[in-house]
Amino acid sequence: MGKVQIIPFIALACVLMLLVTGSMAAPSKGVIYVDSNPDGAEIYLTNTSVSPDNLTVHDTAGITPREFFVDPGEYRLFLKKYGYITWWNESFTVAPESYQVFNITLTETNPQYGAIHIDTQPPGANLVLQRFIPNVTSVIYSSTPASVESLPPGTYNFTLTKDGYYPYSNTTVVKAGDVTELYVPLVPIPDSGIVTFKSEPNSARVVVVGGNFSALGSGMEMEIQEYLESYNGTPDEVSAGIKNIVGTETIPPIKFVYGLVGTTPFDMELYAGEYVYLYFLDGYSMNEMPRYFNVSAGEKKTIVETLIPDQEFVQVFFETNVDEEGGANVAVEGDELGTTPCWVSLPSHQIVSVTFDQMPLYAKKVVTVDTTLFEGRPSKWGEIIQLELMTYYLTASDDDHSTINPSGVIAVTAGNTQEFNLSGELPAWLVGNLTVHRDGYDPIVYPYNQPSAVYQHTKILQNATLSLTSVKKKVAVNATAGKGGSVNYPGITLYDFETPSNQYNFTANDGYVFKELWVDGEQKFNDKWDFPASQMIHNHTLLGLFRPTHVLITPVATTGGSILDGTSEATPYWIEYLGCTHQHEVVADPGYRFTYANFTSTDAQQLLSSESDKIYIGSVCDIDKNTTITAHFEPLNYTVNSRSADETKGIIVPALTNYTAGFGETLSFKSNPFAGYQLSEITDNGISKGAENPYNITVNEDHDIVAHFQSDVLTIEAVAGEGGIIEPEGSVNVTFGDSQCFNITANANYYISSVVIDGEDTGNQTSPYQYCFNNMTTDHNISAYFTQYAYTITPSAGVGGTISPSTPQLVPIGDSATFTITPSGCYTIKDVQVDGESKGALSTYTFVNVTEDHTIHADFQIKTYEILVNQSEGGMIDPAGDDGVVTVNCGSTQCFNITPDEGNVVYDVIVDNNSVGVYNKYCFTNITDNHTLEAVFVIPPEPDFEADRTRVPPKYPVSFKDFTRNNPTDWLWDFGDGEITTTREPVHYFAEVGNYTVTLTAYNAAATDGVNKTKEHYIEVTTNPIAGFVAKSKGGILPPGVEIEFVDTSLNTEGVAYGWVFGDGPKGAISKNATHIYDGPGVYQVTHQVEKPFIAKDYAYETITILQKPEADFIAHPVSGKAPLTVQFEDRSQGFPTSWLWDFGDTVKSYDQNPVHIYSSSGNYTVSLSVFSDEGSSIKTKDGFITVQ
Repeated sequence: MGKVQIIPFIALACVLMLLVTGSMAAPSKGVIYVDSNPDGAEIYLTNTSVSPDNLTVHDTAGITPREFFVDPGEYRLFLKKYGYITWWNESFTVAPESYQVFNITLTETNPQYGAIHIDTQPPGANLVLQRFIPNVTSVIYSSTPASVESLPPGTYNFTLTKDGYYPYSNTTVVKAGDVTELYVPLVPIPDSGIVTFKSEPNSARVVVVGGNFSALGSGMEMEIQEYLESYNGTPDEVSAGIKNIVGTETIPPIKFVYGLVGTTPFDMELYAGEYVYLYFLDGYSMNEMPRYFNVSAGEKKTIVETLIPDQEFVQVFFETNVDEEGGANVAVEGDELGTTPCWVSLPSHQIVSVTFDQMPLYAKKVVTVDTTLFEGRPSKWGEIIQLELMTYYLTASDDDHSTINPSGVIAVTAGNTQEFNLSGELPAWLVGNLTVHRDGYDPIVYPYNQPSAVYQHTKILQNATLSLTSVKKKVAVNATAGKGGSVNYPGITLYDFETPSNQYNFTANDGYVFKELWVDGEQKFNDKWDFPASQMIHNHTLLGLFRPTHVLITPVATTGGSILDGTSEATPYWIEYLGCTHQHEVVADPGYRFTYANFTSTDAQQLLSSESDKIYIGSVCDIDKNTTITAHFEPLNYTVNSRSADETKGIIVPALTNYTAGFGETLSFKSNPFAGYQLSEITDNGISKGAENPYNITVNEDHDIVAHFQSDVLTIEAVAGEGGIIEPEGSVNVTFGDSQCFNITANANYYISSVVIDGEDTGNQTSPYQYCFNNMTTDHNISAYFTQYAYTITPSAGVGGTISPSTPQLVPIGDSATFTITPSGCYTIKDVQVDGESKGALSTYTFVNVTEDHTIHADFQIKTYEILVNQSEGGMIDPAGDDGVVTVNCGSTQCFNITPDEGNVVYDVIVDNNSVGVYNKYCFTNITDNHTLEAVFVIPPEPDFEADRTRVPPKYPVSFKDFTRNNPTDWLWDFGDGEITTTREPVHYFAEVGNYTVTLTAYNAAATDGVNKTKEHYIEVTTNPIAGFVAKSKGGILPPGVEIEFVDTSLNTEGVAYGWVFGDGPKGAISKNATHIYDGPGVYQVTHQVEKPFIAKDYAYETITILQKPEADFIAHPVSGKAPLTVQFEDRSQGFPTSWLWDFGDTVKSYDQNPVHIYSSSGNYTVSLSVFSDEGSSIKTKDGFITVQ
């Protein structure tokens, strides 16, 4: 099946493009080339006999110079240019594959007439042109756009009429040689109105049916209404259903509208009449379906439809700043809905007020939610809701004699603490009670009764009142009577501030007298005291002291002695107050000794004196209280310990531990040896007492008694090492005083290397060997050691490694020995030779069951590495190596010379895929790995460019695309109008009419002075018409045909006429836009003419190709640059592919039609595009298309 392919042409490049597309045309056509002097003449080609004055747009073939295909046949050629005589020839024949050239010089005319060009908006108005000459009336009839030529100079009246528009009349003047341009916008006679369609919410699709219902067939209006009322489907389905009812052939003449007309909000012009409409929006419905409205001519009407959401509730997720503190309560219209963070169900399609709070700490906050924004998609509220802490108010007050600070009304943020300073009116008043009443709680009274205080009002979560009261200060007098007396007002008595005190009287008891009075710590000797009012401003103390008239002395002795008063045992006695004690002798009982005397509040040792063998306690004076004199005695005792030196051999009875014995106490100790043992000696305090049994003592000192025992049988421990025996072996018992011999014999291949007796090594001995212990009096030990006979293994290593062990090794016969071979950092093991025989590259070797001497030798070889040299265009790396590989020894240095070709420079050196900068010589040192080396040479750039338009009106944007190769780094554009820019792909506005030469200069490191690309007269800026159009496929697959819509995009179109030739036959069109149906595959040239009569014409061409399968093609820009390089790829494929597959050469692929790809690494990349459709597929590959530095 065939499809439409549109290939745009630029008018000035039509010759080249026609030659290219000619390869696709049938070989049966001929080619003609037409040129004129001057150029710009209109070409008319006809195969009928036509007068120059009867040529039509259907005969046009472009403007000179031009080359084009012509079907075989008979033709006449006309060249027409205003101000010149029309040229034509007699008929000529076009044969298949013929090529004919026409070069015509036109003859200039002497203008005697003028011309009028009249166009209207819309075109198609009837024109009546009248010239008034005395007694002569000349009338010309035509229709717009109209070009009336060869008019005599003079004044003309003209009238324009068109159905549906108001007539228009005016006067104009025609001058010889001039073309009078007239453009008239006709004013329509209203037969329609403007209707604005809106919906809430927007984006509803609108189906409208109606207009001139009276012109429809009988019953059709009712059928449409019944269909809409029973409709249950999509808007596309209802539109198709109405189309089937009405029939498209009835629509144009009856001014009727039906089907989908737009998406709200939009404006639409509708003919006067009655209309029915439906709104469609996913998730919403109309309240009533269908709805009706009328349109009057000239009316402006607005249709607004509030749609009802199908969804009853929406889900919104809310978070607050207090979610980590327990969250906020969520409520809607008083209903509690949860605690944040949470999802909340809200009525759909409404404006809802949502309340958040965490009372009493955080205040309420109301958020307004438009739930239409959440229809059909549960979503998170756009921000975290910020709750603010509550503000509470504390009201503080005080009385006349107190102060609370701060006072009055204090605003405090919730949760905080407010500090209040409380004080009384000093010196007479104190802080009394503070009453705190928090809202919702019972009052709390805090008593203080102190001059000042600080009250902390904590965790404020409600309003509160604080009331402070004062209290009169009290002064205390504390009166105390000491021992031996009393006071008339004992204890604490409180008085009002500055009030006189009572009189205090201190009275002594019997046996006591008043001593002194202490007033506020100051000694007085009065026994009466009172404080006047002037002193009652602070507290006072009174302490009255009394003393006895006599004191009692009590002598006391502890057990073990006595205290004497004279020669008799002392008894208690009285002395005068502040008198002296008697002198007392202390006497110890037998078995005791005097230790010390204790005299109340006196150091007894200082009171002791002695005369020969007697001890005295001296007299002490100034005794002011009852006193006890105590003499202390203790018994005379000693410590005795007894034990066995080895309890496995015997015991001593009794065995005493820290036994306390009295002086002269007698003790007896019995030593009992166990079987096989006997008592050897007794030691007392370390002194040997011989083998005394029993051992008796009289205690007069401490004793440490130890019983020592010895065995009746002695032991010899005999041990033999590996390689021989000792006989007898093990523990050998020998009777005290006897002798014992031992025989030592080495095994085969062993010898006696050592005999150790009681820890002394006697050296090696000849096997067999005997040793005897004679007249034994103590235990002994004997050990025999043996050594195996051994062989020598001699190791050695060459340069580049080691062998371990490295010294000759003695290996006992039959044993094994292992050697480890280790290469140095830049070496590997080459070979291991054992006794001169190669064993290969072994890292270890083991000698098993050694029975002779051996040698082992290791050889090493140095490691080698490869440096891969990647040569690149534009220069040379030397050395280049074998097939690009240079082999080097480990640890060595290898240098490379990097030389660019003439005119080039080194841009970068890449080592191991990493850029290292610019070098003319690069060296690898201490090589321990493989490497790669590549040089990037900068080649002078090859500038090239294109403009999206080469013919434009003044001040029209022209976009330039850069197609420079070889990695340019800078650009300089000269637009030929005095302006320049360094932008890579600029957009430029040419202000004045004229032809402009454009030059692009490209720079890089190899071309610091730049390389130029100049296109002479490349941009033409003109006020003449500039033809242009686009072709759009309107669908359809052959057969029966493909419909193409052609849309005019011409510039400078004021007052122009249009024409179309579609390339598949004589039928054309003269409208601004056109549609055409192609019935078969092929290549068709479409010509679009834009003409400003008698001034200028222009042509635009496109080729319409009906293909059987797609043909891949593409372009890209830029095609070179530094990484990362962003490249825009554009699909230029033919044949209407339906899918695309791009391979950018760096493992990345894309399915977009016109992708943008970023190359992140340097290199040359091959790009391919595969295109696909129902008719087949095609692939286009461009090798090394993209160059990235």
